[in-house]
Amino acid sequence: MTPILLLSGFLGAGKTSLLREMLPRLEESGITPHVILNDHQNARIDASSLQAPGRAVKPLTGNCVCCDSLDSLREALAAIPDAPRQVVLLEASGSADPGTLLIQLSAAVEVRSRFAPIIQVTLVNARRWQKRFWHNELERLQVRTASHLMVTWTDQVDEARRSEVLAALEKLNPRATLCDAAALLGLLRRCADEPALPPEPARSGSGYFAMSPAHELAHDFVATTLALPPAVHREKMLRWIDSLPPEILRVKAIARFHGEPDKEFLVEKTDEHKWGATALLLAQPSGLEPAIILIGVQLDHSSLQAQAAALG
Repeated sequence: MTPILLLSGFLGAGKTSLLREMLPRLEESGITPHVILNDHQNARIDASSLQAPGRAVKPLTGNCVCCDSLDSLREALAAIPDAPRQVVLLEASGSADPGTLLIQLSAAVEVRSRFAPIIQVTLVNARRWQKRFWHNELERLQVRTASHLMVTWTDQVDEARRSEVLAALEKLNPRATLCDAAALLGLLRRCADEPALPPEPARSGSGYFAMSPAHELAHDFVATTLALPPAVHREKMLRWIDSLPPEILRVKAIARFHGEPDKEFLVEKTDEHKWGATALLLAQPSGLEPAIILIGVQLDHSSLQAQAAALG
């Protein structure tokens, strides 16, 4: 049996950053990680920052993995070979309903016969928790079914805010275990070494037995992909991203900058990035054409595409 770690959490909570931290540490322990990453539009953009020689990273494009990409997810799991000391790290999109996904996985005979336990960890941004206006219920939905909770961005808040968030999470899902990256790594190592007797079996915080009535909240978000020029001006692009309206909650791109023709960058921004957009140098080429993905509501594709084309 191979354990599955389901990473959930609102857009920009830090799921991909957590994967970047955990993957090399799992590999150093002799555990083979199989990464499945679901995201809006072109999931290969986020996957490109996780690639490394010999590492299996499977991108699944779709707004909601339990609906749009469920068949692809089952195929990806079926393609994982039977082997000892391996884990599956499944990152759901930031607008996904993990409770419904847990139902789908648990109901599939081909999944439950090979993969156990399924551990859901939800990442919660301490600075932005329940400050998302009409998206607050979706954020609560992602917490209710978690077996484990990780609070992120704690360095951006004071102790009073941290205590407020922790109290709210305890009230919403008292059965969940608070953890950090080190605790998750220890749990995955134990499950990989003793898969028949997992030390902390996954459990549902709210007892989902049917699709939540709030599941449609996961479908409120739209995404659009814009082509970028072969090379763009770094500062011009970062300034443009920082000037985008608040209806755009997530930005990610593969870009090359003028003056650095041999380098490829993952450019990102969420509403959590108070300091603005960031550019991460990729360790190896992604094989993707330069493009930018915007996730939010009320996106005007034509206008945004014209703005992106002018970045060259």
